Amino acid sequence: EEGTGVRPLDGPAAPGCNLFLLPRDERLESDPALAHYSLSARPSYSVYSQNLVAQILSLPRHPFARTLSEREWLQGVGQAWEALSSRSSVLADLRALLAWPSK
Repeated sequence: EEGTGVRPLDGPAAPGCNLFLLPRDERLESDPALAHYSLSARPSYSVYSQNLVAQILSLPRHPFARTLSEREWLQGVGQAWEALSSRSSVLADLRALLAWPSK
């Protein structure tokens, strides 16, 4: 990207590759205030992380294969809740506490 010091990947893996590596900066572990101030020639961690966020938010969104009505969505959520609460003792206890009927 122009002006950020970040180059897009090139080579055989680049077309389908969504890989973004953030450099580790040991100085940030000792003093997080240094994240915005850097005297080095390379961009700071915050520049890299902001660039990553921008790239993630700019990715194309893929909607569901078909649209769901509220009723279909609610039925799906109910089925997911049934499956999860039957396998998890914590959710089963929550279900009993809330006195939700089981099918």
